[in-house]
Amino acid sequence: SLRFEHVANVINLPRSNNITLDNLSITATWNCSNTYGIHGGDFTNIKIMSSTIGADDDCASIGPSSFNISVFNTTDDRGYGI
Repeated sequence: SLRFEHVANVINLPRSNNITLDNLSITATWNCSNTYGIHGGDFTNIKIMSSTIGADDDCASIGPSSFNISVFNTTDDRGYGI
């Protein structure tokens, strides 16, 4: 179990390749504004699966130059979506 406090991006994946994120539970506190659950760009072959992401802003933010991104069985708990 990991706990992060006062961070803007819980999981930041800049320039990453071939990563699987499975069975995550990310919850940003209600008083933490503009928080992203998963954020990154310029990545390839990323899978997000069987997870629940609760963030104040975007639950998953995928930036430019990103390819082959798959999201399966993942719930946006309260943010602006994936």
